[in-house]
Amino acid sequence: FFSALPYTPHEMESAKHPYELPPVHYTVIRAMGEQMGVGGDDSWGANVHPEYIPDVTKPVEFTFTFRGI
Repeated sequence: FFSALPYTPHEMESAKHPYELPPVHYTVIRAMGEQMGVGGDDSWGANVHPEYIPDVTKPVEFTFTFRGI
């Protein structure tokens, strides 16, 4: 999957409030082969089920193309 956001992950993590984000001058595109789930069966710290944890020992390859609109 991919994301296209006006801020880097560091900028978003560093800002405690939206007004602390810098002026937007670019779009940050991040392409990811896999993503782990957010948690187990509850919202208070249960681990992700094993079948939803990516196998980081296997190489992941993907391609993508940028096309103007």
